[in-house]
Amino acid sequence: MKRFLSILILAALSSAPLAARPQFKATTPELRMQAAQDYLEDQPNQLAIYAKGFVCSSCGIGLRIHLKKLDSVDQSQFDKGVLMDASKQLLVVAFEPDAVTNIDAVRDAVYSAGYDPEYYYQWNGQSVDMLLFPPAK
Repeated sequence: MKRFLSILILAALSSAPLAARPQFKATTPELRMQAAQDYLEDQPNQLAIYAKGFVCSSCGIGLRIHLKKLDSVDQSQFDKGVLMDASKQLLVVAFEPDAVTNIDAVRDAVYSAGYDPEYYYQWNGQSVDMLLFPPAK
């Protein structure tokens, strides 16, 4: 009888649906903007990127791999030049001082990692601007 009960429990557990739980509570555009402001204030050489679908730390691995390959990424900052904040769906990329940021290349790197780059944040000298990525050509 014990053996039958064990088999029954094992069968029930193995057939139970596995549902992925979000790692973080859903963020809002307002919370994301506040996080971008906190990260980018007085940081003209950094860019914060909202990548749709980036919801956990594991998701960010491919994003980091593609973003760190961009020209002029300052890999001495953060983790190889990229800070990941999955709770706000933000990636902050550090560029070398006086580097010209190629927004098209940033967008393409996010696409190459399998995510949709929606918009990015940039310090304008006084505050943080939220800008849409230009459409891919």
